[in-house]
Amino acid sequence: MIELIQPKDKHRSVYKETIDQRGYGFHHLGIAVTDVEAERAAYEKRGNHVVFSAPVASGGTVYYLDGGFGAPGMIELIPATPGMDEMFTRYWKASRLEGRESHPPVRVAVDTGSCCGRGRCWPPGTRPP
Repeated sequence: MIELIQPKDKHRSVYKETIDQRGYGFHHLGIAVTDVEAERAAYEKRGNHVVFSAPVASGGTVYYLDGGFGAPGMIELIPATPGMDEMFTRYWKASRLEGRESHPPVRVAVDTGSCCGRGRCWPPGTRPP
């Protein structure tokens, strides 16, 4: 699945900060893992650093890590839960709606589990000043 993300406001977010630093383009590669905490620790041992984390509605916590020196983007560790599978299946099914066969599917949605629900990517109470 390829997910296209476009911030719709000027509020600070993990996406907006990347755009401000290097412009539009590739942001991250998402990897679904069964043990997010163990994978995060393994990436940190290799020198990667967590730049953003948030609880997600599908269960667990998602982590964005820097991709390392010269990397084109970040690494997103996604908890592989039944809820995650259901969420991405819903996205896929929505892209297959009748009448869209001749057009590329586009999903415009906010995952309110990892965002504040207003299109910003910082959960309530955790957004930096």
